[in-house]
Amino acid sequence: MEVEERPVTRDFRIRDGKLPQWEVPGRLYFITASTHESFTQNLTREDLAGAVCSCIEHDDAIRYSLRAYVVMPNHVHVLLLPMLRDGGFVPLSEILQSLKGASAHKVNALLGRSGPVWLRDTHTRAVRSERERKSKWRYIMRNPVRAGLCVGSEDWPWLWPRPEQ
Repeated sequence: MEVEERPVTRDFRIRDGKLPQWEVPGRLYFITASTHESFTQNLTREDLAGAVCSCIEHDDAIRYSLRAYVVMPNHVHVLLLPMLRDGGFVPLSEILQSLKGASAHKVNALLGRSGPVWLRDTHTRAVRSERERKSKWRYIMRNPVRAGLCVGSEDWPWLWPRPEQ
């Protein structure tokens, strides 16, 4: 099934899929991308996590301004602000396609496999306030600790920005 993108106004878009995605220009986004049910590898395997991190960081200052991210065993969380381009903002759909496509390609190459790495739909949330921004940033920083993967955020290698040690 093709994802249809319908312009609602010049700057406001709704993407159809299983999860609707609302795009609001100039907003910071909290994004969660989860692995496909057929993908049984742990994303925190060092080579896979490194590939995912490099893909997230690659488009920083090109398509978006990266604020924070964490790679977990079966999902990633990213906090980013789409960049200005051609009198508007880089569409979230383009950002997600680039990030998920490039990382899936790298991960599959490392594993010598083909097939989906990510679920088609991605949970996105436009951050509406400074309080919510701080909450989402803390959520990303604390996610590996809450999941029992490390004692302190500074111990988790696939977290950016690196917490003060």
